[in-house]
Amino acid sequence: MPRVLVTSARRAGAVVAAVALLTLTACTGGGTTTATPTPDESPTAVVTESPSASPTPTALTEEDVLAALPEAAKSESFDGAVAFSAFMAGESQALARTGDTSLFAYLSDAGCQFCLSVLERAEEDARLGLTMAGGELEFDVWGAGQGLQTDGTWVVDLPIEIAAMTYFEPDGTVASEVPADSLVGRFHMEWGGERFSLLEVATVDEN
Repeated sequence: MPRVLVTSARRAGAVVAAVALLTLTACTGGGTTTATPTPDESPTAVVTESPSASPTPTALTEEDVLAALPEAAKSESFDGAVAFSAFMAGESQALARTGDTSLFAYLSDAGCQFCLSVLERAEEDARLGLTMAGGELEFDVWGAGQGLQTDGTWVVDLPIEIAAMTYFEPDGTVASEVPADSLVGRFHMEWGGERFSLLEVATVDEN
């Protein structure tokens, strides 16, 4: 089964904000119509960006946001939903490195509790001066499931493997460590004409 190792990047799309997702257990609702992913292109490795010292929110226009999204994520289809899930997961993970919350916040629904927790954590980490290392993620796009729901929204279940990560204090000492883990992230989104918006993210209980 094809898999791809991906590291976080501002505009590329990787996988999930591991700490926030690992602690989030609420599931999304809605009737399910299953679908099988048929990606047109094989995923490629992404280079990690250097972290910034503090959050730097940027005023964005809709044109800016559409330009930042990968073409694959701008399609109202299962492949587009998978690509958008990956992109938003990469943005949520990248906040620990770049501190820029603007694009993630713009693409998040106001009622998204996962999104709120990610943004709050980014603000708190910046306040404390914490930086993060590690957290490389591997996800199985061919193993993604679900699709268009009966209420018109989309759900993607994406299998993820998360490498260990370490948070550092401003003086370089270790603040906390998060061990490696694996999970299935459930991404709930809706189409708004030209792009998706993220409604919620949860972990899937595989037991």
